[in-house]
Amino acid sequence: MPTIKVNNINLFYKEYGQGEPIIFVSGFAADNTIWGNIVNQFAKFYRVIVFDNRGVGLSDHPNYPYTVDMMTDDVVDLCHNLNINSAHFIGNSMGGCIVQNLAYKFPQLTKTAVIGNSFSKVNSRLKLWVESRALLFKSNIPEEALFKDILPQVYSNEFLARHGMVENLIQLMKLAPPPVTEASFYCQMHALLNFDSSAWLKDITRPCLIISADDDLLADVAHARKLSELIPKAQYYCFKNVGHLPHIEQSDIYNKLVLDFLAQFK
Repeated sequence: MPTIKVNNINLFYKEYGQGEPIIFVSGFAADNTIWGNIVNQFAKFYRVIVFDNRGVGLSDHPNYPYTVDMMTDDVVDLCHNLNINSAHFIGNSMGGCIVQNLAYKFPQLTKTAVIGNSFSKVNSRLKLWVESRALLFKSNIPEEALFKDILPQVYSNEFLARHGMVENLIQLMKLAPPPVTEASFYCQMHALLNFDSSAWLKDITRPCLIISADDDLLADVAHARKLSELIPKAQYYCFKNVGHLPHIEQSDIYNKLVLDFLAQFK
C-alpha cells in the first residue's frame, strides 16, 4: 500500500485519474474512505488524491498533541513529494479547517478551496460532543452503542429514516477497521479544539466554495455563513434536509456543485 514520508511521519495515500490535481482532506477522526464513491466521479476529470491524516487509518499515529498547522504542513509536504505545485483542495469539517489554513498560508499552492461543513472555530455544542466521545472511548461500552451515538450527529433525520439505512451504516462500520485509537483521538482532538481562523479569514485571497447543510448538528449554518461573509472570494451553498456529510447523503448534487465551481477556474 502506498505510503510517503512527509513532515517526519509516514502518510498513507491513494491516487486516481489524470489531469489537474484535487486533494481531498478528511475530517476529525475520519480516514480517506469517508469520501466514498465520489472519488471515482472526480477522477473522470482530475488527478484525485486521498490520504489519511496523521493519527487515522494507515498513516502514522504519533502520540503527542496535533495542531491544524502541523496537519497543514503534512498536506504541503505531500504535495511537494508528489511534484504538485498547484492543486484544488476539498475538505470536510476539520478537513475544511485544514483547507482554510492552506488557502491562507499557502496561496501559491492553493488554486481553489472547497470548505465543507466547517467553521472558524469549534462551538460549544461540538466541543461538548467531542469531549463526550473521548470519554466513551475509555468506558468499554458495546461497539454498537458507539456507532449509534455518532449516526444522529453526522447524518440528517431524513437520511436515517430511509428503510434499513441505520442497520446498513452500522454494518459498514463493523466491517471497517477503526480509523483511530483512543490515543490518536485525543491527539486530533487537540488540533480541532484549538483551531481559530476568525482573525485571518479576511486575508484569504483564493477562490473558495463554502458548503453547509441545514440539518448539520456539528457545523451549523451560521458558522458557514460567517466563513462565506469573511472570505472575500467565497461562494456559498446550503444543502436542504442534509446533515454533516452532504457528499454522502446527496452525492449527485454535491458532485455537480463542486465540479461546476472548479470549472470556473480551468
